[in-house]
Amino acid sequence: MIVLAALVVLAVGTFTPGAGGTRFAPPSPPPTIASAHSLPGLGGEPSRAGLCATPADRACGLAGVEGSRPANLATNPPYIEFASMAYDAVDGYVVMFGGLDSSGSATSATWTYHNRTWTDLSGQLAKYPPARWAGSMVYDAADQQLLLFGGCVTLSCYPALADTWVFQGGHWTDLSATAGVAPSARGRAAMTWDGPDGYALLFGGSLGGATPQTLSDAWSFGHGHWTNLASNITGARPIGRLDASLAGGSTVPVVLFGGLNGSNIGDTWSYGHGVWTNLTASAGTAPSPRHGAMFAEDPLDGNLVLAGGYAYGTYFGDVWSLASGHWSRLTANEFPDGLYAGAMAFDAADGYLLVATGGEPSGVTDGTWTYVHGNWSLLNPKSNGFGGAFLIFALVFPVTFAVAILAGHRSRRRRERALQALFPPPPDSEVRWVPTVGRWALYRDGVVSGVFLTIFTLFLIAILIIPLAASGSGAAGAALLLLPAFVILLLLPFSVIYSSGRSVTRSVGTCASGVIVRRSKSDLRIPWAYLEPARFPARRGRFVFTYTYPGKTPMVGAILVTVDQARAILLHPNAPRWILSPMVAAIFGMTPAAPASPSLPSNDPLAPGPARPPPSPTRAGTGSARIGAQVQKCPRCGSLMTMRVRFCSNCGQPLPGTG
Repeated sequence: MIVLAALVVLAVGTFTPGAGGTRFAPPSPPPTIASAHSLPGLGGEPSRAGLCATPADRACGLAGVEGSRPANLATNPPYIEFASMAYDAVDGYVVMFGGLDSSGSATSATWTYHNRTWTDLSGQLAKYPPARWAGSMVYDAADQQLLLFGGCVTLSCYPALADTWVFQGGHWTDLSATAGVAPSARGRAAMTWDGPDGYALLFGGSLGGATPQTLSDAWSFGHGHWTNLASNITGARPIGRLDASLAGGSTVPVVLFGGLNGSNIGDTWSYGHGVWTNLTASAGTAPSPRHGAMFAEDPLDGNLVLAGGYAYGTYFGDVWSLASGHWSRLTANEFPDGLYAGAMAFDAADGYLLVATGGEPSGVTDGTWTYVHGNWSLLNPKSNGFGGAFLIFALVFPVTFAVAILAGHRSRRRRERALQALFPPPPDSEVRWVPTVGRWALYRDGVVSGVFLTIFTLFLIAILIIPLAASGSGAAGAALLLLPAFVILLLLPFSVIYSSGRSVTRSVGTCASGVIVRRSKSDLRIPWAYLEPARFPARRGRFVFTYTYPGKTPMVGAILVTVDQARAILLHPNAPRWILSPMVAAIFGMTPAAPASPSLPSNDPLAPGPARPPPSPTRAGTGSARIGAQVQKCPRCGSLMTMRVRFCSNCGQPLPGTG
């Protein structure tokens, strides 16, 4: 049963179905654009084929806000890539819209985040933008509203969208008809709020299609209208790109980094008052070229933070800081597996950078991360498939094992009652008791084994169940999981103590008609004809006798006795001669059984009569010492014995077919 349970655990741990399909390995670089779910790019995108909604395993216990790990989330948005996210300063929460779900479809869900709580507003909104992914969203501080522009509807991002929406007071409003001449349709463009210039800055993006064209134009949005900045920008400017990282504009200047244009880009530009400045040569050692990285301003530390990204088969997990025009890598608490196309924004109400979802090399995640003073914290750590399977195993296996023990004990007691019917209790005066004594007395075995099993189960809870519960939904979820875990796991030692405590030998009594085993709760009475000694040596001062249960299908049980008790049984004058065969006698260093002496006077109705003398040579092979209907001839001395007795009564030789 243990082996079968282990196989079940391995099977469940290996094949853990998710809401979105089966997890596949990331594509080998460079990925093919012709893949059924490949994002259209210009030289390397992580494949969207066969996405899986199973959460990936995450390292827990990272430092969180002000050095302490935040409480876990009660709910979490499903897996999303390329979602649009920004902080709404008026309403005091982070808003996330759209994105690609685990099946590769664009969504139109609107989520808000505040105080470690996600809320899905989709069912509460009378009007909302069409489904999209890779739309551009930022907080318009001048008009105190969230601004959303463009995005992609299909995986090919063609046709792209060119609509303008604002979110204010929990309501979406379409400004496409009143926003003037808007940028051309595009998706995967970068946008941030340029505080010094007082407008939202939109740059680049892609027109989509089979041969997507990247854009290099810049637009501003302020006071409800779009403005093309082509005539306002002087000097050099960045080349066109998609999936670039653009952030800043409040406490630090606006900065553009990376992107994709046929190949991954790793340049650094700043923007202000209509002028682009190339900082690549002066910014020091910068992050490696990539696209789809998360980039946001951190007002607490007065810098820009860049995390993750993707480039030709590599998911980046590194985290970088840009302060005073110089890059520096932050080595503490980086993403364990790397993250791509996630959404990041500074949550001013809660006081940290917030990262929601994104793709990773082992599949996908629906994680929510926070970042404070160089420390990342995962608010909803999830176990992998094997961890979940082990939790199921830890809860289910003790129950099945305990039920099997208790059911076996009950079945054994039922068979023992049938055995007792053959052996009425003899008078106490005719029973010679041999108690079990010593430090390791047999009657203590059940208690000792139960104590050790209890310690083991508590240890199992401590190292496995508690961490798994702690990774769930807060204290309430941990309590709901721990309570049944304790109850279920403690069933196992209880069942062993209950069963063993009623089965171990406390003392052994011998009488004319058989053996009586005194236990904690009941006596086991075994007639001589049903008792057999084991055929292996005594170990650690203990010896095993087996006995046969009567019935249509005979079954075998066993009792554990001390060596002294075994000697008392073997040497009892009424014991059958075969019970101390040469083999058993050799085990105990005793003399093989001699011809039995006459039985002692007894009031026991089942006591055997006077023992017969051994068969004479002239009678060899013709005698019949029958007890039952079937007899078998001893190959050594020729006497006949019943099939029930497995040793010849004359010479002690095992009969053929009996071992």
